Amino acid sequence: MKKKIGLVLVLIIFLLVFGGLWFYRYELGFSTAKELFTTLSSRERTIHHDITALGALRFKDAIKIGSLVSGTVRSIHVRENQKIKKGALLAEIDNGNEDKRVRETEGLLENAQAQLVYQKAFFARQQALHESGQLSQDEFEKEKMTYQQAKAAVKRFQGLHDFRVIEFKNTRITAPHDGIITSIPVTLGERITTDLDATVLVHLAPDITKMEAGVLVDESDIGFIKKGLKVHLHLESYRDRVFTGVIEDVSNIPKKKASSVFFKVIVAIENKERLLRPGMSVRAKIVIRHVEKAISIPGAVFQIQKKQVQKVAQKLGFSFHELAEKEKQRYTAWIVEENAFREVSVNVGINDGLFYQVIQGIQHGDQLIDDVVVEAEKQ
Repeated sequence: MKKKIGLVLVLIIFLLVFGGLWFYRYELGFSTAKELFTTLSSRERTIHHDITALGALRFKDAIKIGSLVSGTVRSIHVRENQKIKKGALLAEIDNGNEDKRVRETEGLLENAQAQLVYQKAFFARQQALHESGQLSQDEFEKEKMTYQQAKAAVKRFQGLHDFRVIEFKNTRITAPHDGIITSIPVTLGERITTDLDATVLVHLAPDITKMEAGVLVDESDIGFIKKGLKVHLHLESYRDRVFTGVIEDVSNIPKKKASSVFFKVIVAIENKERLLRPGMSVRAKIVIRHVEKAISIPGAVFQIQKKQVQKVAQKLGFSFHELAEKEKQRYTAWIVEENAFREVSVNVGINDGLFYQVIQGIQHGDQLIDDVVVEAEKQ
């Protein structure tokens, strides 16, 4: 019985002590410094200033080969991944005429040439008669005009024939330069158009070991981009590898997507292992700059609000030293000194989104407020 009474007394004393402490701490506002805020100091680390952009791969200097004449695909003389030389026959188009128009204009030209031969000899005779006074000036002028018309007819039919020859030759699609056939998007018998949405017969790349990525960079970052910057490329197909490239060109033409504005950046990439293929999605990390052994602090230090610090100072009885408005720069932080909080302006260098390089304003060993506990906001 006595033991039970003793246990009850101990329990009551414990509850009274615990309750008193709780009342003292939470109702009267007592808290220790460690419970109201946390601090950190600057440290050395390597900071990378990178810009991330998304895009897709394509073969460098690849071209789409179409047809200058409409018709249907009669034959295809190449296959995908085939190496070809300049002038190689790629495909033939059936335009429904074959060489009929060529033979027609050839006949017209030969007839005009025969007429010219006759008119030339006839005009020479008429000229002799005119010079001897046996042909009037009016008749001579008429014969001269007929001769000139015969010469003009030859030129006209020669031009028409040349046009029909070129048109017929254009039914044979040839390679404009050496390269590799990367794709053939047509089939035999398919209708070929030559309008604005012209049919592509063959894709040809001069060298599949040379590729490029077209990535879109946000307008807020484009000022950092320039030719020659190194780029790390990440692909879903090769998650354990990072490919490298170099910026080759920066477009001046904006591209709008939703409410954002982007600029296309071309990244040159070596594909000697032939692992990369056109159309693959890439995530490009453009290396703007990096600093080794940079004195750095996390960006959370710059997010601390003045009112929060004031409340903590009041609870702890610390002095509070705020910068004058004219002394404040873009970035400010709060240093914890002996029983005092002091605001300082910080001159920063590069950042990686998490950590900022400190140029001026903070000394090694300074204790900076990086978080204020919610309790500090209670009244």
